[in-house]
Amino acid sequence: MITCQANAVINSIPLLCDLTGDFLNGNHISEETGSICMIIIDEIINNISSYAYDGGKGTIFYKLDFDPIRKQIIMTFEDSGSPFDPISQKSPDLDADADDRKIGGLGIYMVKKLASDVRYEYRNGKNVLTVYVSVA
Repeated sequence: MITCQANAVINSIPLLCDLTGDFLNGNHISEETGSICMIIIDEIINNISSYAYDGGKGTIFYKLDFDPIRKQIIMTFEDSGSPFDPISQKSPDLDADADDRKIGGLGIYMVKKLASDVRYEYRNGKNVLTVYVSVA
């Protein structure tokens, strides 16, 4: 398991991706699963850095683990921003013309499609998003 604390800024994505890549390689996880994890990290960190702290400075706590019995990668993202459940949001209308489509929602939609499960809870003053990725 690895844990990391990073600033809630887009520039933290490479750090989290590097840590994740090293962890996955050390556990002999496929490149395909690794690519899925990197997309998820990018989308979630983008959302936290853009919206959680209303333009102010904040922190992201990241935890990564591998459950060899269930064959799942478990990624947990925590922030102290305003309570927000991204998985309860309505999915974007992918059939609508791009000009007519409401802005936002595509990132978490993609995360939900790529992951085997996504769970949210607001606990102890923190948004806690846990993403489960099945290992191929």
